[in-house]
Amino acid sequence: MDGPGVAITAKLPVAIRSWSGQEEEFADFMGDNRVLLRALLIWEEEGGNADEDERSALTHLQIKTDLLLTLLSAGIRAQEPLPAAHPCELRGDSLQITLDDDWQPLDFPLQAAIYLHPRLAMPLRLPGAGFEQVLTDSVQRLWRFPFRLSPGVQEMLDRLIFRHHRREVARLRESMMDHKTRKE
Repeated sequence: MDGPGVAITAKLPVAIRSWSGQEEEFADFMGDNRVLLRALLIWEEEGGNADEDERSALTHLQIKTDLLLTLLSAGIRAQEPLPAAHPCELRGDSLQITLDDDWQPLDFPLQAAIYLHPRLAMPLRLPGAGFEQVLTDSVQRLWRFPFRLSPGVQEMLDRLIFRHHRREVARLRESMMDHKTRKE
């Protein structure tokens, strides 16, 4: 969307909501974000440095945790469905999102609640001031939403984004190698 760089680019469920702009609510958001990002980072961890017995125990525990999170999220989603998915690009300092032509930005403090994993019903809450329209040649309307996070949550988000970026590069290389091998 915005050119090359380290970002998570996907079509993800996003809700745009107002928030008070107060530090107490910001602290609540960061507490929830810390829990979510820690779960996502652990969930995606490969356990490469553990020996075989530790890896087996970690895998067993991870399977139980995955099942528990999946069941809890399924129950939550059954009560309240996820918001509509939009093409997004999540960077460490902003979210770029393609929204419907009739969407208009609101004038009060906003948060973007973005659901990073399809099986988790807990959003990453990105508090900010407002949206900036990005001019493009496309017919679709692209918006940039700068946000602010606490330093600890920012570090966790940066790690998650970097991991996704590294995996995308690995997939691209693997795809190129497969393509080369098929030509030969």
